[in-house]
Amino acid sequence: MVAEMLRCVPSSETGRESGFEYCITNASACVAQQRGLDATAVNGFITALSEEQGAAPSVRSPTEEACEASACEARRHWSEVLDECAEEIKNGRVVVAVVTRGGFRRVSSVNRELLESLLRSWDSEAAEASKDIPSMALAMAAILQNKPEIAPGCVVDGVWGFEVNLYWLLRLKEVAVEEGMTIVEGSPYVYGCSTELEDTPPMINLSLKPSTKLRDYQQLAIESTLWDGQMHSGVIVLPCGAGKTATGVNACCAAGRKAIIFVTSSVAAEQWRLELVNLAETSAVNVRVLTAESSNRGGWQADADIAITTYSLFTGAGKRAGKTQQAIEWLRSQCWGLLLLDEVQFAPAETFRKVTQELQAACRIGLTATMVREDNLIQELKWLVGPVLFQLDLPTLRQLGYINKAIGYEVHCAMAPLFQEAFEENAVEVRRVVATANAEKVHMCARIVHHHVLLGDKVLVFCDDLISLEWYAKVLQCGHVDGDMKLEERQRNYDGFRSAVKGACLVVSRVADHSIDLPEANVSVQVSIIDGSRMQEAQRVGRIQRLSGAKDQRSSTFYSLISSGTHEEGYSHRRRKFLVDHGYVVNTVEDLSTLVGDVEGNHDFLQSEDKQRMLLKAIARDMIEKRVGHKHVDLLCGP
Repeated sequence: MVAEMLRCVPSSETGRESGFEYCITNASACVAQQRGLDATAVNGFITALSEEQGAAPSVRSPTEEACEASACEARRHWSEVLDECAEEIKNGRVVVAVVTRGGFRRVSSVNRELLESLLRSWDSEAAEASKDIPSMALAMAAILQNKPEIAPGCVVDGVWGFEVNLYWLLRLKEVAVEEGMTIVEGSPYVYGCSTELEDTPPMINLSLKPSTKLRDYQQLAIESTLWDGQMHSGVIVLPCGAGKTATGVNACCAAGRKAIIFVTSSVAAEQWRLELVNLAETSAVNVRVLTAESSNRGGWQADADIAITTYSLFTGAGKRAGKTQQAIEWLRSQCWGLLLLDEVQFAPAETFRKVTQELQAACRIGLTATMVREDNLIQELKWLVGPVLFQLDLPTLRQLGYINKAIGYEVHCAMAPLFQEAFEENAVEVRRVVATANAEKVHMCARIVHHHVLLGDKVLVFCDDLISLEWYAKVLQCGHVDGDMKLEERQRNYDGFRSAVKGACLVVSRVADHSIDLPEANVSVQVSIIDGSRMQEAQRVGRIQRLSGAKDQRSSTFYSLISSGTHEEGYSHRRRKFLVDHGYVVNTVEDLSTLVGDVEGNHDFLQSEDKQRMLLKAIARDMIEKRVGHKHVDLLCGP
């Protein structure tokens, strides 16, 4: 049984003959997660695989002997991991839950004592669950008393198990995580398997186009979910710019069953649709997008083989339009082969977790670049979705030449006197706006943007504060994108940024943090941060590391502008530490002339007190109109 669950190409000769067929199995990923792997060996493994498959010319060991040594070390290391994995399975330290019939999973292990311990930890809830599922009561009694004769079928080929529905499985997984166990979910719907169970998700004819060339690690990421003829639930972690969408398309093709994809925005939904059409043969399947915009245009049809929608639309509170509500109810009524969660770090949020709890899906796969949340709910992904099945670190991806190199600068901006006064004498909500719109910071930002645009760079300016965002766009004389903007206008501004022949600038809010494909951007300037979110920091840096395909693509640069003596300093320290810990170089800068020189332009217009006072008054008017801290803005207006 162990041999069937673990598969790997053991020798270089076999690897060359059969192509890229290495597979980090789900179970070995569990072992790696629980015991921790040596980063050097992991990097060597990926590098060795790329060497054998003819990776980009930029990835080469200094000598053939060094390359061969690295490959041998990688095989030895992963052979040890697989041996450990086999031992884990024999000892029953990995519990498997496999779909058996519509809405039900069989929770099983070769170790009865492990299941007994899990059931006793479950305690009162287990008794309640057995009332819903009569057959479960007998199986539980057989396991707890070690009497298989009580429940025929509770032991199959030496493997103990019992059936639960999806609701109780999620509750059981939560208990397992608390007890330090891992429950791995599997689906029998893979490799075109035609075995039909009750309520089996329909098969679909979806495959990658012959012209589609996946990177080695993208293929490996999906292979890590497949073993024993099944696709297993879990999380795939790939850095920004690594091609998570292409990996997700590959997952849909591997599953070969109806799939539903959740994304963070309408823009991301359209990007996923285009990527599916570009990478896969979709002529025989119905790809449908359900967003607020598509529903309003009447573009949704209840015949989706692959459905793409947003977390917010599916989980939003309040009454929806009739057609939208009907579409959501249809999604809930379907039995999906694959539930694909883009930016899965959002799934543990109280509202978004409805996605994993209300949909029937044989397999769930999450994609993310940042396995961090400031509320520590990220740990709940283990039972909402599954364990981490595959993870590729940023240094390895950079070494393989798949993302652009990036260097960062933290620029400290003194508070202009008038802004300092307004900051000290106002409430928190006003202080945030004042720190962002600080005239010295605006001046610094204008110099940086002007410098890079003259060099032909594409610059994204990130601003969380919407009032300041509009003013930055006016000062920089460029377009902007925020959450209040209609989808068509957002797309128009994104397209204008992408197609600009020379340098360009775009001011964006938090809507551009996730799932936005702008590979042309190679410079980012962060002027506003609401908190110390590490996830946001990583996402924003990731926006500028994608390879655009241009031969003359310049290296990436990111700036974080901090108003000295304000709350921004505390937040920046936390975010900077996170970047440094993940292999980035971040330099502190007090004098911009060392970076951008004396740039000519109109960026000095806010240096006079009269201009600064006019800006403060304008910001005060905007805050009053938008009722943002409107009770506390009197001091902004000045005499």
